[in-house]
Amino acid sequence: MHSIKHVISVQSIVLFILIAFSAQTARAKSVYAIINHQSDIIGAYKIDANQIDYQKEIQAPQHGDRAIDLAIDSGSSCIFVTYEISINENTNIIEIMNAKT
Repeated sequence: MHSIKHVISVQSIVLFILIAFSAQTARAKSVYAIINHQSDIIGAYKIDANQIDYQKEIQAPQHGDRAIDLAIDSGSSCIFVTYEISINENTNIIEIMNAKT
């Protein structure tokens, strides 16, 4: 009886260790924000466990009345930048940029 409890205890410990080491670790995520509307500068920041770290500035191409919104496709590492265009131009522009920093 004592050896059966010992075997079950060892199996439980081994199972716990396997689960703990096979769990996917959290990775840092990047966040992008338009930090200067006059010159269309995008700031890249990395979010780690409990802090936000500045990575770099990215110059977006300039169109119309400046960049107004960002979207990211993390699967393809693309940033989509939309622009506000004056009524006279009658166009819509979406720039695609590389999101890798």
